[in-house]
Amino acid sequence: MSNYTEDTEISESDYYIDWLERSITEERINYYEYSDFKNVQLIEGNVFRATWKNTAVFFALKSFNNKKSTQKVVNEIKLRKKVDLHPNILSFYGITKIQTDVISHYSLVLEYADSGTLKAYLSDCFNELNWNDKYRLAFQLASAVECLHECDITHSDLNANNLLVHQKNIKLADFGLSKNNEEPIDSSKLSAYMDPKSFNHQDYELNKKSDVYSIGILMWQISSGCQPFYNKFVDYDLALDIKKGKREEIVDGTPIEYSNLYQECWKYEPNERPDMHNVVSTLKAIISHEQRDDNLLEMYSDSSEGTIDLNHETKSGLSPQDKTTVKSSTIDSENNSSETKFINTNNLIIDKLIKKLNKGFTLEQIKQHINQQISQLDQTSNNIINWLLKNQVMSKYVWFLGLFYYYNIDNNLEKNNAKAFELFSKAASDNCSIAQVYLAKCYNDGCGIKQNKILSFQWYQSAAENKSIVGQVYLGYCYEYGIGTKQNEKQSIYWYKKAADGGNMTAKLYLANCYRLGKGVEKDLTKAFNYYEILALQKVPDAQYQLGNCHHKGIGTKKNKIQAKYWYEKAAGGGNIVAKDILKKYYNQQVNENKLQILSLKKMRQFGLNYYGTILTKKNNIKGIHYIQKAAESGCKFSQYELGNIYKEGENTRKDERKAFELYKQSAEQGHISAKFQLGNCYDKGIGTDINKIKAFELYTVAAKEKNNDAQNYLGSLYENGQGTEKDLKEAFRWYNKAAKRKNKMAQYNLGRCYQLGIGVERNETKAFDLYKEIADEGYVDAVFQLGNCYNGGIGINIDKKKAIESYQIAAKKGHIEAQKSLGSLYENGQEIDQKKAFYWYNQAAKQDDEVAHYNLGRCYLFGIGTKEDKTKAFESYKNATESNYLDALYKLGDLYFNGIGIQTDKDNAFRYYKKAAEKGHKIAQYHLGLSYENGDPSEKNLKLAYDWYQKSAKNGYEFAQYNLGIFYELGKGTDKNEKKAFELYEEAAKKEFVKAQYKLGNCYNNGIGTEINKKKAFELYEKAAQEGFTDAQYKLGNCYYNGIGTTVNKEKAFELYKKAAEKGNIEAQYNLGLLYENGEGTKKDSKMSFYWYQESAKNGCEDAQYNLGLNYELGQGTDKDVNKAFKLYEKATNRGFIKAQYKLGNCYNHGIGTIVDKEKAFELYKNAAEKGYVKAQNSLGSLYENGEGTEKNMELANYWYQNSENKEFQDKFKIIKSDQLKFIEQLNNNIFSAMMPIHDEIKIAVKKLQIDKDRLKLLQKMKLKYFY
Repeated sequence: MSNYTEDTEISESDYYIDWLERSITEERINYYEYSDFKNVQLIEGNVFRATWKNTAVFFALKSFNNKKSTQKVVNEIKLRKKVDLHPNILSFYGITKIQTDVISHYSLVLEYADSGTLKAYLSDCFNELNWNDKYRLAFQLASAVECLHECDITHSDLNANNLLVHQKNIKLADFGLSKNNEEPIDSSKLSAYMDPKSFNHQDYELNKKSDVYSIGILMWQISSGCQPFYNKFVDYDLALDIKKGKREEIVDGTPIEYSNLYQECWKYEPNERPDMHNVVSTLKAIISHEQRDDNLLEMYSDSSEGTIDLNHETKSGLSPQDKTTVKSSTIDSENNSSETKFINTNNLIIDKLIKKLNKGFTLEQIKQHINQQISQLDQTSNNIINWLLKNQVMSKYVWFLGLFYYYNIDNNLEKNNAKAFELFSKAASDNCSIAQVYLAKCYNDGCGIKQNKILSFQWYQSAAENKSIVGQVYLGYCYEYGIGTKQNEKQSIYWYKKAADGGNMTAKLYLANCYRLGKGVEKDLTKAFNYYEILALQKVPDAQYQLGNCHHKGIGTKKNKIQAKYWYEKAAGGGNIVAKDILKKYYNQQVNENKLQILSLKKMRQFGLNYYGTILTKKNNIKGIHYIQKAAESGCKFSQYELGNIYKEGENTRKDERKAFELYKQSAEQGHISAKFQLGNCYDKGIGTDINKIKAFELYTVAAKEKNNDAQNYLGSLYENGQGTEKDLKEAFRWYNKAAKRKNKMAQYNLGRCYQLGIGVERNETKAFDLYKEIADEGYVDAVFQLGNCYNGGIGINIDKKKAIESYQIAAKKGHIEAQKSLGSLYENGQEIDQKKAFYWYNQAAKQDDEVAHYNLGRCYLFGIGTKEDKTKAFESYKNATESNYLDALYKLGDLYFNGIGIQTDKDNAFRYYKKAAEKGHKIAQYHLGLSYENGDPSEKNLKLAYDWYQKSAKNGYEFAQYNLGIFYELGKGTDKNEKKAFELYEEAAKKEFVKAQYKLGNCYNNGIGTEINKKKAFELYEKAAQEGFTDAQYKLGNCYYNGIGTTVNKEKAFELYKKAAEKGNIEAQYNLGLLYENGEGTKKDSKMSFYWYQESAKNGCEDAQYNLGLNYELGQGTDKDVNKAFKLYEKATNRGFIKAQYKLGNCYNHGIGTIVDKEKAFELYKNAAEKGYVKAQNSLGSLYENGEGTEKNMELANYWYQNSENKEFQDKFKIIKSDQLKFIEQLNNNIFSAMMPIHDEIKIAVKKLQIDKDRLKLLQKMKLKYFY
């Protein structure tokens, strides 16, 4: 981008290129990357069709292929920005460019018209058009051209080739020779559509009446479907004929009113032709007479707004149902005319209201605008209301009627907030986006309904998603200030940008403030300055004031006192109160406040009022209010201020915060200091207006410097929290201190907090306590509560629970919610426990609708704390707490639904509340959501989502989730297997004394899962978990003592631990306990107890226990001998795949133990166990092959299985033989033993260690070993 100085000469084309680049950089024009356009196809000439990114929506790209044509691009953009609001002018979305080494080719990104030119459309579809369709096309065309004329633009080249049709609607596309009137026009082109006055008159300038002529020709073309003079050559002779009066013939069947109109339009003399406004009005009258089509009338728009709107189709505040509803009826012409007038009036007002709101008008400014519109349209509010009451068929009319109740516009219609809410609700439910905005406002302000910030946020969200620009602004506002949702400054920026792109001034101002303060976006003073400058030029007073600040302080630009003064004056002229004060302070521009004050006092005396310091008499009775109101209406600033107070507090009158705001504003504009503070407070707290911390900060600053101690205190609060200004704790302390010196109790309290917490000053709890005590003694309730905290926590004073309770009680009895809750907590958990009192105080706080108190009350009912246990009331209390989205309550309500406590079990609702809490960051709810996805119904089971939620909960530090996530990583569930991560997660959870994790961590060290084996650490962790009573850990610890893992062998301790775990149902411990009793290890040998524990373990499915129990029955150990039971137990264990049991069952069939002899079955069982490496089964299988039992005799296979059996046995024994004995053993087993081999002692020892059973060896091996026996 070029940098300009006064000495730099710039070519004309470079100027236009720079204009484009600056407009893109300053976000005044949307820029699209050319690479994002797909499926680019040439339509005609320099116009292409394309889709954008992955959407299926078509756009038109109009290209300009040389450097000189950049001026055309700029001129066309400037023209389009003036008229882009109109629905029948092709929408301008932005610009793109193709960059080459030589030049940048710019293209306009335009709305795509799906039916091509009007000429093509009439050629293809004329036979399908009825007269209603033709009227509609003519009306749309005339309306679009009227819009141009109102913006002082002449088209000069209207014809059927540069008019497009999209979705059966006219779209004015090419601006042809269009220019602003002050620019010369080349009129050399001759055409059947052109003004004949220009033929042979080189100096004749085409004008608005020239466009009217073209409209006449086009109206004829719409009526006929033919090109004008389609059977003639367009040449000089035709031009002469037209000049002499030749026109097309009227088509048979054309309504007389229509043909009369286009004949008026195509008259030769321009002054005999109607103007475009008359053409539109006549067409409207014809349409109204012929058919009652509300949609046609809705398409008329007031183009004089001049709002830049690049996506007008997305901005309608009306529901889709409104846009397609057609009301048809046949009534007499007199009623029809009257009805049409009301339809026109209401539609026009509604359209203008929505445009104003989308442009940046506040909801408070709309009342005045409605009154102005009614007056300008020569109507009365009473007539409009009566018509609306009878015509509630469309949501926009329902909403519009609601406005009259909301703003109390008509004196005959009593203000009724409940009725306004009802109407807004009805229209909002019918998808009317502007009604959704007003419904949200009602919920936010508690207007006609109980205040509910969450529902307010949700309706703003619905409006924003429904393409309402003002809804987008309010949604950003909710995110900025955390209204009904978690504060999210980045989201606020997103929605402000979206609304700003739609031309909303308020959103642009908010964005400028965010860039200046670095809220939700990187601080950028230059961007802030640019935004302020753009808005200031559009006469936005707050932006003019901020631009003055920028020049005054050098924010985003160099300091320039002259420019600062200029913009302060502009802002002050626009009503900015702070700008007036700055002019007075820095530029000696004195506002004659003395005269204003004298005038105010005179007006007060006229009504018998007196003003003493800050006291206005005659205030506390109805008659007094009447006089104050009269004085306020006559402009008395004191009365305006006092009346504002009355309406704010609702003293002897109905509370009306909007009225209070307006009165404070009027008084503040006249210099009333307290009114400036109150106005700042309205902006700070959202009293009668929307929250605006920037304006609050500005007004507090003015009032604070005028020594208003309330303003000083609140200014400190804004500095402390970084609201409306950058955070500055020292400034916060300074202003609190100033106000505290003036004995402002709230400031003294805040000063105490500063000393207590070290806010902008060195921490000093003793000073904090002294400040709290001083104002607590004077009855300041917050300080009394804090005094209780000091006594309770030993802050600046020794702990004294008795005095803490006394202080809490004083504050609690005065309705202090936090004190009531603290008192409840002390009575529930403190030294002097009294559950009934705890319940009482929780209940008192809950009556004030405190979410935490509702939650605690729920606990009391659920567990019977201080009251009778009542699950239903518990559920109700938790539900009350969820209305403000209290996270613990959301989770708990999910828990109650899941377990059916106080309500019928409802897994769907449980899931919904878990999800709601989880999405807001509740770690336990996130864990439970993970459980739901892991263990839910097959249709809902989703291990990937379970993993995701466990991960979120684990990141939030929840040990249960860390443990489950560890299992997922260890087993590869829902994610890739990662034993190292599993180990780390178990370790993290174990540090929080989570017993299961300690046990799992022990397993990791014991088995080398994700870490090196460390038996000692494994033992320590098992021991830790076992001491907490964890059954599996007790069993594992028993194993450690039994086998000497990480500790010395101690069979007695092993026995004790197995016994503990066995008694809790651990089947492995039960089996091992049976073994210890059987072998007398760690306890006395006891076959009966051994039998008992084998039996317990076997019942629980332990195959080893079933096998051993079978042996007990077979051999009569610890019980009576019962071979039948033995057989059944072997069979049971076999069915579970236990190899030893397969061998034993084979024995039963082989020898008829507990069953009949069945050699074939014995063979099958031996074979199955043998193939799995069981030595005894291999030997028995060899025997069956050797003897031909259960199978054919096969000595080769017999020898094979004998050999396998003995090899396996030798291999098992090798583990206890020294390496120097190994060679002999291998020779022996491989039949290469030599009888001459010397006999050594080592060999003898080895053979003895082998403990070989001679009867089970093959003959050859017996012979080889006989020397050693």
